[in-house]
Amino acid sequence: MKLSLTQKGLILVSIPLVFQLVFVSVLIFLRNQAEADARKAEHAQQISDTVSNLVRDVVDIVTVAEGDDPSQFGLDTSMYKKAALNVITEFDKLRELVKDDPKQLEVVDRSYGYAKKMEFLLRKVENAYTNGSTFELLRTYNSYRPVIKACVKNVMTRDLINLSEQQHAVASTQFREQKYRQQLNQLLIIAITIDVFLTVILAFIFTRAITARVRIITDNSLRLANNKPLLPTMKGSDELAMLDQAFHEMAAALDETTKKERAIIDNAADVIFSVNSKGTFTAVNPAAKNVFGYDPDELVGNKYVNLIAEESKEFTINEVKSLMEGNQSHPFETRMKRKDGSLVDVVWAPQWSQKQKSLFCVAHDVTARKAIDRLRQEVMQMVSHDLRTPLATIGNVLSILEDGRVGELPEKGHELVTMAQRNVERMLGLVNDLLEVEKMKAGMLKLELDDTELSDVFEEALHSVSSWAQEHKVRIEYIPTTLSVFADESRLVQVLVNLLANAVKFSPSGKRVLLNASEAYDYIEVTVRDEGRGIPENQRELIFERFQQVRMTDGANHGGTGLGLAICKAIVERHGGTIRVESEEGLGSTFAFRIPKNREKIRVLQLQAAEA
Repeated sequence: MKLSLTQKGLILVSIPLVFQLVFVSVLIFLRNQAEADARKAEHAQQISDTVSNLVRDVVDIVTVAEGDDPSQFGLDTSMYKKAALNVITEFDKLRELVKDDPKQLEVVDRSYGYAKKMEFLLRKVENAYTNGSTFELLRTYNSYRPVIKACVKNVMTRDLINLSEQQHAVASTQFREQKYRQQLNQLLIIAITIDVFLTVILAFIFTRAITARVRIITDNSLRLANNKPLLPTMKGSDELAMLDQAFHEMAAALDETTKKERAIIDNAADVIFSVNSKGTFTAVNPAAKNVFGYDPDELVGNKYVNLIAEESKEFTINEVKSLMEGNQSHPFETRMKRKDGSLVDVVWAPQWSQKQKSLFCVAHDVTARKAIDRLRQEVMQMVSHDLRTPLATIGNVLSILEDGRVGELPEKGHELVTMAQRNVERMLGLVNDLLEVEKMKAGMLKLELDDTELSDVFEEALHSVSSWAQEHKVRIEYIPTTLSVFADESRLVQVLVNLLANAVKFSPSGKRVLLNASEAYDYIEVTVRDEGRGIPENQRELIFERFQQVRMTDGANHGGTGLGLAICKAIVERHGGTIRVESEEGLGSTFAFRIPKNREKIRVLQLQAAEA
């Protein structure tokens, strides 16, 4: 039968414990019995000794009573004196000893009566001697002598002698049995000692077996930590064997997980590496070959600063030092040298482990992105200088032609000039929007915050789009407001102009656009509602992104670049606010933006946005 470790332990403890309890119980019982027998033997011996003393005293009295010299009754030193004093005392003691046994007490009392009578007669004789009359002494002595002898015979009856003999035999038997029990007690003590010794031996053997198996599990733990093969799985079905089997299964699962993680790291496009507290590479994944041109083995053991470009070395060392001192980790950009001497731009995402005293980092190659950023900047510069100026010049020339300052144009010429002016304005709008978006993206959007009346913002925005609304035969209505807000007035006008222009552009002829402002807690909310075609649900978040329009044909049919709402969102968020749209296809859309009305709240939100 296979037993578990717990069952083996219980058996090891319970069996010796049961035997010990039995031995101790028997030992206690024998000890109590021996004590009882000892008391019984002592009691019997006392009875026997007392009767023996009585016999001796009575013999002394008989010796005096049968003698021919009555003067012995008057001598203080005679055996009679001592015997006479002891007989009654001994009988009192004997009566106390047998008081719990009615039969024995009856035998003693029968003799005790004659003893008292004998003692009385002897005192009579002694009194006669004391009176000094020899005649009276002889007469008294002779008259009482036969009675005294008869009393002596009745005092020392056969029953009393038998009682003494019986109690002497009982005492002898009990002493022998007590000696036997003492020997048995000694044997039991020896047995208990042997049982304890065996228990200790079994416990030692059992513990040694457990310790050996626990040592195997401990050894396996160290082997797992040091990436060494584990010892073979334990045989058996007890708890330790099950623990060892579970440990092997865990180690196998951990090994499989490690292989998967290793595969991910080995196949990652980013460089993943670790650096110890001395700044030395301790591990590098294979991506280093593609990014830096070095094999991982070439980097391990070398200092990371050797790969940092000179212009970024001081900055990178300070960042790493700050991390090692326990400061919060954050990504940072630096430049590193490739094996061929060329430079590569990377973003480090570091994490310092205080426990392992190591820096774990993912380095992402952003060289291509930086090149794109530089190209974009060059394009924006080209747009700003090489397109904007010529377009403005073309616009001025077209205005001169339209005014007829170089001669009157035919009707067809006016149409062509008008069309050219619209295209130039569209191109300038696109250039301006692109420059505006880039400015916002670069964090260069500055606000001139001041207390602003919304009524002034409404009036200026309506004035800017009124001709556009008349051309599309759409009327714009607004509810007068007395609300004010701490904001950049010109930027709010820009947001409203964009929203109103879009509302007019996508509203059918004869419809209206409603402009309204309301107060909501610590915010001012402005809404622009139209009765146009509406916006599909899946487009309502996308339309605030750059170059996004509801339909691909909206740019060609209605004009626009897809940048207006992105600009509106950037301006509103720069004010610490939010913008959203609610729409139902076929019934129109409502654009709403909120900005804080409290200047302190705006500054806090702006500071948080700047830190982010």
